[in-house]
Formats: sequence, C-alpha cells, structure tokens
Amino acid sequence: VKEGTFSISSLFVGEITEAGGAAQIGVNASRHFARSSRLRVTTFIYNASAPAQLGVQIKILRGKQAVLTPAEIVVPTDKISNFTNIPYTGEFPLSAMPPGNYSLELTVTDRTRKISASQQLSLTVY
Repeated sequence: VKEGTFSISSLFVGEITEAGGAAQIGVNASRHFARSSRLRVTTFIYNASAPAQLGVQIKILRGKQAVLTPAEIVVPTDKISNFTNIPYTGEFPLSAMPPGNYSLELTVTDRTRKISASQQLSLTVY
C-alpha cells in the first residue's frame, strides 16, 4: 500500500455454520462453501479521509452477471479515531445461490473524496 493512498487489503473469507445450536466460524482457504452456511468476508480499509463517509458494496458474480447484490452498507465511523487502518467484516447467507463457481467483488467508496477501491476473489458454492 502506497503511503496515503486510499485502498483495501486482500479479502479474507470464512464460513459460518450451525452445529449443535451454536454458530461455528472458520477460515476457509479453499474457498468452497456449503449452501447451508453464511459467508463472512473481512478486509481492511486504508487511508480513508477523516471524517470519512464509507460505503461497502458486495457483489456475487457468475461470469459477468451479478447474481447477488446486497444493499450498500454504510460503515459507521463516528467512533473511529484512526482512519489509516479500518477493519470491516460483513456476512450474508449462501442459501439462495445454486451450486457453482462465483466471484465475490467488494468495493469500498470514500464518499467524502469520491474515490473507491475494490478487491475480487473466486469461490465455489456446493
């Protein structure tokens, strides 16, 4: 990351499953997820403006077609004092997705400066 440049880290993905009535969270390096689980994605937002108005947009693509586009999420920044490294974690269910190969695209927009940064990764739902 170039010093002072607005960007986001690589995406870290995990799977949330229910076992015995309790949620189990695990990192999933293989990027293969059960339809019965929830996908958790984490990234770090670097060098946002202070104060920042940040929005996160997640898209799940099959080929070039978006198959799941949850509403944009506003990242609360009112309690943040260090805008150089902001963690973000989001999750969503995979139950509506048929088995197959997908791409996850996460875009963070700093609305104050009208700039954005994106990362993408491939995943498989079974």
